[in-house]
This record gives sequence, C-alpha cells and structure tokens, in this order.
Amino acid sequence: MQGIEFPGANIQLTPGVMSRFQHTFGEDAWMRSDIIDAYFHMLQLREADSVDSSGVHFFTTSFASQLFTKDGKFSYDAVARYTRRSRIQEWGQKRDAILDCRYLYIPACVNDNHWILIVVDVSQLEVKLYDPMASFKSLSPVKTYVGEYRDLMNAVSRYVMKQWTADQRETRRWLWSYEAVKDIPLQNRISQNWWDCGVYVMTYANFLSAGVPLRAFHHRTPLELRRLTEQAIVTKDVGVVLVDVCICCNSIIYFEPIIYYEPFTTFFE
Repeated sequence: MQGIEFPGANIQLTPGVMSRFQHTFGEDAWMRSDIIDAYFHMLQLREADSVDSSGVHFFTTSFASQLFTKDGKFSYDAVARYTRRSRIQEWGQKRDAILDCRYLYIPACVNDNHWILIVVDVSQLEVKLYDPMASFKSLSPVKTYVGEYRDLMNAVSRYVMKQWTADQRETRRWLWSYEAVKDIPLQNRISQNWWDCGVYVMTYANFLSAGVPLRAFHHRTPLELRRLTEQAIVTKDVGVVLVDVCICCNSIIYFEPIIYYEPFTTFFE
C-alpha cells in the first residue's frame, strides 16, 4: 500500500502507517492523531473553496495539548506559533488571521485515550463541547458535566482573548458561555464500544462546518462512518455532504459524500 502526503499540512502517512489502518479502523484501536490532522486539513481546504463561509479554522490535534505546561498551567506562548500568517495559509486558511474566522474547531485527546471536539464561536463567545461518549461519562446535570472539561474549555477561551490582544484588535467585553451539547449521535448508540471516538469527532466537524444537523447521521453505524473516513483519506477529499428534507415526515435524509471508490477490504476483514 502506498503512502499519502499532504504537503501543505506537512503530513505524510507512510506506507507503514497506511498498512496499520487495518488496526486504526478495526475494533479495540483508537484513531491516530495524524489521521485526524489529515482529515481536518482536508476540511480546511474545503472551507477555503466555500464562497459563503463565515470563516472556519481547523486546528491540529497538538494544539489543545500544548495549551498547558507540564505542570498543568495555561500557556499562550506555546501555541502562539499556530497563528503565524504563513503557517495558517500553508495549512489552507484563506484569511490573514485565525480570529478573522468566526468558528474554531479544536480536536482534543483527553486522558490520552479519548477524542472530543471543541467548537468556539468567536462572535458569540461560545465554547461548545461535543463528546462522543457523553452518555457513558456522565448522567449528571450538564453544568457538572462541563466541569469535567472545564480546564480545557477555559484554556481555549483564554487563548482567544490572548490572541485577540496579540492581534491588537479593538477592546471588547468578554462574557463566555460554555456548553456540553446534548442530543448528538454517540459512538455507543448502536453498539457499545470505546474506540470510535476519533471517527465521531471527524464526522462532527465535517457536518457542523458544512451546516448540516448532526442528527442527519444518527442512524449510521461506526463501521459505516469508518468506511467514509477511509474513503476521504485515500481519495484526499472529504467530499460534499448532501442532505434533504422528506416532505412527508419532515425528517432529514442524508446522502453519502459525492465521492465513491472500492474500499480496501483488508481494512475490515
């Protein structure tokens, strides 16, 4: 199996990495960070081609972990390099600065074993958490559940404020709101498993950034989502998410991304 390169993102999926996709997409194996980085890079390229986008920036998986020092304290200096104009444009960002975008998509690996997605609305000062294992991790009120990731969500909002100042933008009043989004498709909805969180995080980012309600893929099995992810990586294109509304029952109909190819059966057998 050949390797796959994403030159603009400085990502190279070697033949060895590609051959290990068999384990990445198989049971009892978590998604690799470089696969998520490649997927988010493709989402960034898709967003750059959009003519009516309000602006989205997709971060790499290393960003969230570098928000903290070794002793767990917030550090802006460690992530300041992510904002360099040359760096973000190589990544695929068409705007001059990250905070020219309204939305920030941040994948994060917590406890070294679970992927979540944080979405920041810079305009509305909202930080939203999308956790594929929400039903497993908490049956308590949402306010308590947000507290589980409070440090990370707070660090993300502090980063935005620091970056705002570094960009020498006009002074504004910072009143942040934090939310753990409920009623979303979860990795354990159809079959209980502990390893597909990365696939769900990528799918969340894909649908949300395309303006498609997440319930549009609630009926998809983890295996189907893994196949779509594999398809995107191999073809180097996340495609276009298409949905329609049934005029009879007002329910959402989801069409697969408009890219098709023969799946590598070795990934799943």
